[in-house]
Amino acid sequence: LENRCEYVSSSCLVHKHRMCDVAIDCLDGRDEKHDICTSQTDKKCERRGRPGVELTIPIAWLADGFKDCMEGEDEDRSHWPTCGVGATQRYVPEYQADFCQDVFLCQGGKSGYVEFEFLCD
Repeated sequence: LENRCEYVSSSCLVHKHRMCDVAIDCLDGRDEKHDICTSQTDKKCERRGRPGVELTIPIAWLADGFKDCMEGEDEDRSHWPTCGVGATQRYVPEYQADFCQDVFLCQGGKSGYVEFEFLCD
């Protein structure tokens, strides 16, 4: 299990596999309210750090070079629906696969996007 801890607030450092898992680990609950928890897969897998429990995973963890699912299905690009083409191609929850939404692409060589509905948050 890779050592991937995240500061989710000024008072809480938590391992990434303890985030977005419906179990509050930080006193302020920020491990469940973090930005990456807002966009998750529809499909579930047995996540590392939570053996025996099937959970959705944050879209940001798909094909990121780290196995987050016990069987590694999060790294299998053909397993997850995408939206867009070329520079705008990105993973999306299954319910969004049939219609692609407009997005603002991140600049400066960073791969990523922000859905328009979240631009001013």
